[in-house]
Amino acid sequence: MTDNNLYNEKELLLRVAKGDGRAFNEIYEFYSGTIYNTLVRFTQDPEEAKEVLQQTFINLWESRAVLGQVTSLKDYLFIASRNAVFNYFKQLSRQARLKDQLDRADRTASHTIQIAAEQKEFENLWQKAINRLPLQQRQVYQRLERENGTLDQVAEELQISRATAKKHLELARKSVRDYLRKSLPSYFGDAPATILLFFLLFFQNHYA
Repeated sequence: MTDNNLYNEKELLLRVAKGDGRAFNEIYEFYSGTIYNTLVRFTQDPEEAKEVLQQTFINLWESRAVLGQVTSLKDYLFIASRNAVFNYFKQLSRQARLKDQLDRADRTASHTIQIAAEQKEFENLWQKAINRLPLQQRQVYQRLERENGTLDQVAEELQISRATAKKHLELARKSVRDYLRKSLPSYFGDAPATILLFFLLFFQNHYA
């Protein structure tokens, strides 16, 4: 479309409104270069500008039924390209938010896995400390600390006095505590924070 036949703009719009592809191509050839240059300034990215330009004219074709009512194609295309730019930046914003959400979810998952691994590490260390105990101390300690039994129950099961069961428990606790402290030199500064937390909670729950 040239300057000499711009007066036929209304006719072109009516033809496009009826689905005339050749008339649509004329509009595209005449306006696409100017719109593209404007989009490049907005997006600062030639490739993204091409995508937005394409979307602008796709939207124009999809809404062609209303083009017969347009009084100024230039103004109409300006508004259409402006809306396409707004949508472009909205999409970028959504993508940035989505990326942030995915990153936070990934960090949370990684942190959860790390905590589970460190808890398992502490559990294994605790079980090693228990396995080193003499038989009766181990039986008393296991029954009371790991199975939540009572002194009366374990004394009856092992056929020993309550006082003996209590003494075995005290000796076992001391042995376990000493082993854990020696096996966690990082307890004094090098251990992962979660390991230390498990360790402190352990003593709070079992040796309060």
